[in-house]
Amino acid sequence: LGQGFTFPSELAGFTAAELLRGPGHATRLGAAGPAGVLILRTPEPGLVASGEIRASAGDHAARGVAASLATAAGGRADAYASAAMRQQVETRYLSAPRGTIFDRNGTPLAVSLRGYVIRANALALTDTATVAAAIAPALGQPTERVQQRLQAIINDQGSLTPTLSSVVAYNVLPAAANQITAALQASGRQGINLEERWMRAYPHGPIAGPTLGFVNLEPTGYIGVEGYYNQELNALDGRRQERSRLELLTISPTLRGADVALTLDMELQFFIETRLQQALQDSGARSGVILVMDTRSGAILAAASAPGFDPSRALDIASSGELERLSDPAASQPYEPGSVLKVMTWAIALDLGKVVPDSVLTDTGRLEVLGQRIFNSDRKAYGAVTPEDIL
Repeated sequence: LGQGFTFPSELAGFTAAELLRGPGHATRLGAAGPAGVLILRTPEPGLVASGEIRASAGDHAARGVAASLATAAGGRADAYASAAMRQQVETRYLSAPRGTIFDRNGTPLAVSLRGYVIRANALALTDTATVAAAIAPALGQPTERVQQRLQAIINDQGSLTPTLSSVVAYNVLPAAANQITAALQASGRQGINLEERWMRAYPHGPIAGPTLGFVNLEPTGYIGVEGYYNQELNALDGRRQERSRLELLTISPTLRGADVALTLDMELQFFIETRLQQALQDSGARSGVILVMDTRSGAILAAASAPGFDPSRALDIASSGELERLSDPAASQPYEPGSVLKVMTWAIALDLGKVVPDSVLTDTGRLEVLGQRIFNSDRKAYGAVTPEDIL
């Protein structure tokens, strides 16, 4: 039947022509003993059973072999023929870009570009020193660091319970990927695979990072806008099935992810992030949040959190174990307002005309509301006070 096929002993008395002739020889084959197994070099997963047929010959040959072995396998000709036919069909999945995130003025905040994921093939990688020296310049990393990563992957894949990813680098631009390919060819070494895919890029780096969130390599969004609107931003892959380059069977189109326009204003965002960093430096505080809201519509015009992170390096942060950094405190961290409510209370009172800036009130140190007594935090009474004294 051709190179790559293995015949069991039960089929020793038959020629290829007899096997391909069709169901007329089914009785003779069944009498020879248990059903044979005809296996191609690259079998289809999930079809391991007694008497199975895996073949990628022409339609008539596949159906003939299937029918010849059908009786011995209990009349499963249709299933075998279907399996053989499926092996002739090549399925290709076509990916589309994730949607773009814009600010209120149309400034791109998160975009999808063509890029590469660099993976180590532990079975083919034998010379980590040479390979690391070849690819490290294109990755912008020290050779020692790349070699350590390659060796760690090899060691992990050789263990009984591998835990490390085979990824050496991700979000690699096409120019760098071409450089890596040329360097590997020049070195004569193997063991590095380049996977082309859509990569997520954030043109403004860490600016508004916690608010935007990040995506993994699938890509799936986590926290922030990327996480909350993941379903809308995600693209739908297309599929193309063909029996040959000249015979297209089915095709389903790709569907690009939806774009999302935010109420953020990046000019204002830059300003408050700079101001927040200055406030942390002046006060010695470890963290801080600034929110700017349009009080008429409730739209968030800017949202800054510190310390923040660069979404394009989020996976590096996650692999380093600093998962607490990958959060959006402005939206998810509980906050006890405390004395901030004083400002809000006086703002409301001034807006309603209940007090004026030089009003004098008497602080008795306690207030009874609905039968409950509320005290000053220090349990003291301050007597006559003005809004300025209270604030």
